Amino acid sequence: MNIVLLPAFPFDHRMWLAVAEDLSRDGHEIALPDIRGLGEAPDWEEHEPATLTALARDVIRMLDALQIDKAVIGGCSLGGYISLEVLRQFPERVQGLILVDTKASADTEEQSVARQGRIKEVKATRSLDGILGGIENRMLAPDSLDDAEVMKLFHDMLIDVRIDGVCHLLDAMSKREAYFDELQKTKISVLSLRGESDSVSTLEDHEFIVRNAASSKHVEIHKAGHLAPLEQPVEVANAIREFLRSF
Repeated sequence: MNIVLLPAFPFDHRMWLAVAEDLSRDGHEIALPDIRGLGEAPDWEEHEPATLTALARDVIRMLDALQIDKAVIGGCSLGGYISLEVLRQFPERVQGLILVDTKASADTEEQSVARQGRIKEVKATRSLDGILGGIENRMLAPDSLDDAEVMKLFHDMLIDVRIDGVCHLLDAMSKREAYFDELQKTKISVLSLRGESDSVSTLEDHEFIVRNAASSKHVEIHKAGHLAPLEQPVEVANAIREFLRSF
């Protein structure tokens, strides 16, 4: 089965590597693209509006290049938003949906204003210290903070974060719309995964996803925070493996 797994903001494909390696042993073809402006992905074009629609089209261009008609699309946090946007714009290309540590709602006005404020701060200082300082405590479960392997990869990815990419993606997230209608209309299977210690995407956020999707399942990942695929890759891979058996 063809599977696309998208990373969380502001990380790259490396957060999914262990999960992809595990699932590939079952014969699945896994694509791990970076999100434009981060990782190995190209930068945004000058003056190009930053939107989730543009990021969804990037996914479709990749599928076209690989000559893949349909795939299971999944992502963590921002990757989940992009997965939902692919469902909105290109429902015929989505075989199933995996939503990890994310939500289907739009930013509140307060959240949107806060993101725009972060953009102004980053552009004025040309520094990501205000965004990335202490980010591990906001994103990771306590057990993960004591895991040397997890922390090394976490910080390795942060070293490569690009300022302009962060600004564009903050802007795109601040302007996203809710995806409740798309979930209610779709007949595809939806897997909802959440780290049990995730303080960014709440259990209520995921319960709303499950209630709105006709064919859905929710799994809590123990000893994980907002980056469950990085923190507990074996448990995440097992949950996805079980989900794929329904196809």
